[in-house]
Amino acid sequence: MKYRLTSEEKVLEDGRKLYRIQALKDFENVKAGQFGGWVESYNNLSQKGDCWICGDAMVYDDAVVMDNALIRDNAIIFDSAIISDNALVSGNAKVSGTSAVYGEAFVCSFAKISELSSVRDHAKIGGHVQIENQSDVRGYCRVFGNIKINNSELSDDVEINSDGLMVDSDICGKVKLKNYVNISNASLKDNVKVNGNVSIKKSKISGNVILEDSTIEGCSQIPQNVIIKNETRINDRINDAKKR
Repeated sequence: MKYRLTSEEKVLEDGRKLYRIQALKDFENVKAGQFGGWVESYNNLSQKGDCWICGDAMVYDDAVVMDNALIRDNAIIFDSAIISDNALVSGNAKVSGTSAVYGEAFVCSFAKISELSSVRDHAKIGGHVQIENQSDVRGYCRVFGNIKINNSELSDDVEINSDGLMVDSDICGKVKLKNYVNISNASLKDNVKVNGNVSIKKSKISGNVILEDSTIEGCSQIPQNVIIKNETRINDRINDAKKR
């Protein structure tokens, strides 16, 4: 065994008890005798690998931390969530449901991962971001701000620092989203850049396109290499696109 449950208890609001852990041997950056975070039972933290829970972090219910994963600060892992590989969950982040964080993924700040969602590879999630309802964030994606991502896929090198909502969408390539976005049933890929207050619904956008303070709805294709500012496009109608 690499750790034990101590007699120090933390009682949750529903009356359940968590127990502080203590290392029994040296491993990774943990020294024998060092106290860690909180678990409900031995099932929450694997005795194998270098995985650890430290600070005031809590893992309970059927949640599992395994391999070399690290949970620290005030992070909370619960329900049936799994944190594995070399993943790191820190700050005040919460991972719940049957969600998984793995690979070299990093979840921090006040981010919430829930409802069978996954954050993997080298993805980084922070701010007040909410990833929910079977969403998948992978590759080298970086998602910050206060955006809620519902039933969507983000892959490759997507960068988001935005408020707003994303539902039923597929974002890939080197797409960048900033400020405030409302994206629904849409596909964005390649080098699309979105700034300002932008709404995109039921549309496919790719190539070197810049959108600023605009509404795009029902467009099957936006011309390549354009800048769209302060305009509305509905059902493929084009209103004075500015060619670059």
